Amino acid sequence: MASQSEGIQKLLEAEKAAQKEVDAARKEKARKLKQAKEEAKDEIKKFQADRDAEFKKIEASIMGGSDKLQSLINAKTKKEIEEMNKRVAAQQKEVIADLVASVRNIHPELPVNFKPAIVA
Repeated sequence: MASQSEGIQKLLEAEKAAQKEVDAARKEKARKLKQAKEEAKDEIKKFQADRDAEFKKIEASIMGGSDKLQSLINAKTKKEIEEMNKRVAAQQKEVIADLVASVRNIHPELPVNFKPAIVA
């Protein structure tokens, strides 16, 4: 019986040792997986940065840069505002005269659907 309990004891010890090795292997696998994920994220960020730089380069070559475009838009807007101000200045007196005339020349009339109340 002693040899049987010794064998069982050895088997239990071997099982514990095997379990420790399996746990260590799982931890190592998890560590390597985490490291691989971090490396993949870094590669993705680098790839994205490269593609963004390439896109901006192509965009600048096609559109001539956003600064040129912005300056063209600003110049066009300024020109349109100046034209509007000229039109306002040219017609300002006439519009004010029309407004004053319409305020002065009021013709009071009863509304079309007005019905006088009959007082008995």
